[in-house]
Amino acid sequence: IFKSASGEDLKDVHPAFLEEDGPTQSYDCGKALGSGAFAEVRLCIHKRTGRKYAAKIVDKKRFALNKELRTGS
Repeated sequence: IFKSASGEDLKDVHPAFLEEDGPTQSYDCGKALGSGAFAEVRLCIHKRTGRKYAAKIVDKKRFALNKELRTGS
């Protein structure tokens, strides 16, 4: 079970945050702050400093397949 910086269980954790060599080495990554057509933004807190950051996760497959949304056409 993945826990956020506040200790709460998170059921909707993006798989990228569960990789051993991923961002969780340095950050506690938690709740989704927002999402769009092919990306989502998650709250991340640096483990050593406690500073808060937003991490944008882009689904490269959906991004590549959706040219209209990328170009604004």
